[in-house]
Amino acid sequence: MTFTPFKKTSIAELNAADLALLVDIPEGWFIEYKREPCKSKDYAKEASAFANSRGGWMFIGLEEDPETRKPLGGPGLQTSKASKFLDAARDSIIQNLSPSPYLELIIVSGPIPELLIPNDKCVLVIYIPESQNTPHIHCSGQIYQRQADSSKPINGRAELDDLYKRAENSQIFVDEKLDLGFDNAWRDYNESPWLYLALVPDPALSFHSHDIDLKKFRELLSNRKEISNQPVISLPDIYTSSLGFVARNHREQNDPAGTATTLEYMFDGTFFLSIPLSYGFVSDSSDNSDFLKKQTGKRFITLLQQNGWSNARFIDCTNIMLCMAAMHPHICQLLKEVGACSRYLSRIRMVNIFRSIPFFDSDAYIDSYLNRSIPIILRKEIRIPWRKNKWIELDDISDFSAFLACLPVVLFSLGIGDDKDDINDIITQSIKSFNFSQQKDFGTKK
Repeated sequence: MTFTPFKKTSIAELNAADLALLVDIPEGWFIEYKREPCKSKDYAKEASAFANSRGGWMFIGLEEDPETRKPLGGPGLQTSKASKFLDAARDSIIQNLSPSPYLELIIVSGPIPELLIPNDKCVLVIYIPESQNTPHIHCSGQIYQRQADSSKPINGRAELDDLYKRAENSQIFVDEKLDLGFDNAWRDYNESPWLYLALVPDPALSFHSHDIDLKKFRELLSNRKEISNQPVISLPDIYTSSLGFVARNHREQNDPAGTATTLEYMFDGTFFLSIPLSYGFVSDSSDNSDFLKKQTGKRFITLLQQNGWSNARFIDCTNIMLCMAAMHPHICQLLKEVGACSRYLSRIRMVNIFRSIPFFDSDAYIDSYLNRSIPIILRKEIRIPWRKNKWIELDDISDFSAFLACLPVVLFSLGIGDDKDDINDIITQSIKSFNFSQQKDFGTKK
């Protein structure tokens, strides 16, 4: 984890009082002070060194004492030009490094008396965490690393090999972790269709996340606080597991091992979601009362019958969106409590879906059937992404829209929608037409 001089869990929360702590912190392995904005390629040089080393911070607008290496204070940057300085620094780093490292930038406005920053001045803060995608190569062809309080080019083969090995080891670690919550035994035990969603925090971006005990975990999940009128799933069955904590919703069933939406939480902020998918057969559609309460459901069944698909099995993929929406408030509360980062890496598996026809509660989706072929799933299991060492990047899962960013990939893999715009229209229409305020409990498969 990258060193931080602050106690905040996010760079976005930094303020003048936090920067006042810098008066006792000298420039060194993790800290770089700049009196004035850098030349374009110099920003990239410092960022390359930090990303290729153990991460670090740049503070633009602070002059250092040549003897103590601590900030003397001031002169600061003109607040009126703050956004211009920020954009220039970000663009320089992104355009002059390959690959571009992850970075966060923020303007902290004065006054900061301890650093002699007046009201009309500010400090540009740039945070570059230790990268797991090394090496980051400067446009000059040099690969920099941090050495004490300087950024120096790498000249030895051993150091370069270490950077490539770091990237390889990080990929292996994340890949294994994304599959950790999925057990083939459960897939083989139950023939019902399921979706498994793994969410692993970006290993380079944790700040001061802390553990919680079972009592606190139970308390947080019992607080069914709504967010923006989203549904909140009830997860009353909570206990420990080999990975952390488990929360399930199976009290409405006679079989505790039956199908129920499940949230498993690991102590480092990793989440594993198991979502059962409602399914049925066209020939038995008269028994699917919940399904047929929807006008789109009636249209869907009629369309399949008209096309001679009377023996087909369908799965209701709308439940994926609804369960994810209902899990989101719980995930947000846990993230806030433990102080974990909100940038996550994700992988999805759908199992026991062979020769099923996907349904999604959207007139736009049903209308699309009239103009093209009806899709049928040709695999028992789908893994998204299908390649090893690949995953879906979610920039901020505390944001509902960002959390659902993986949903279009799932629907496209099932044959729903012709392109990105088509899928987004289908999802948007479904969200607008669905009255979240009338749905408070999800989790058991009907």
